[in-house]
Amino acid sequence: MKKYIIFAALLIILGGCTSWHNDNISDPKLKKESYKEDREFCTKRTGQRTNVGPSNENGQRELTRNSDKFSDNRKATSTYNDCMQSRGWVKK
Repeated sequence: MKKYIIFAALLIILGGCTSWHNDNISDPKLKKESYKEDREFCTKRTGQRTNVGPSNENGQRELTRNSDKFSDNRKATSTYNDCMQSRGWVKK
């Protein structure tokens, strides 16, 4: 049983280790600047395209159920990933 727990923990830790790479940019300094610009652009775009949950009386978005949170988070993540991929970035 202990082996399974250790194995599962390793999978969880190693499974989350990804980063964005763009093989079209060879200069490391330019790659870093381009990543920062693309990340900011895609973050703004994701915020504009995905509204999170129903509005409350203050006009802020608020989630009430776990399924709503999961659904909206998945939609936002998918939109962000699509945006980054359209700009030439690949998750590795």
